[in-house]
Amino acid sequence: ELLNEGEGYDITTGVFTAPTAGLYMFTVHMCNYYSRYIQYGIVVEDNVVASSSQAVRTYTSCSSVNAVVRVNKGERVYVKCTVGSLIQRIVND
Repeated sequence: ELLNEGEGYDITTGVFTAPTAGLYMFTVHMCNYYSRYIQYGIVVEDNVVASSSQAVRTYTSCSSVNAVVRVNKGERVYVKCTVGSLIQRIVND
């Protein structure tokens, strides 16, 4: 289940907007299919604060990245593909 205390996460856009200033933890788990290379990151106001990459040598590969960051009220946090390409699918459970 998605923890969305404070209702800052918009499930339609995948963007988190901080309801108050504070220290937040973000975790992304990404799976890659069909021998593709991707690099992705957790972004705060257009600055990548943590990133990971994967190159699939078999059918499927998954990885995770975490970030604990200080975010100001109203700042936006989201996941961005920085290298490669993704078919966007946001899973909210």
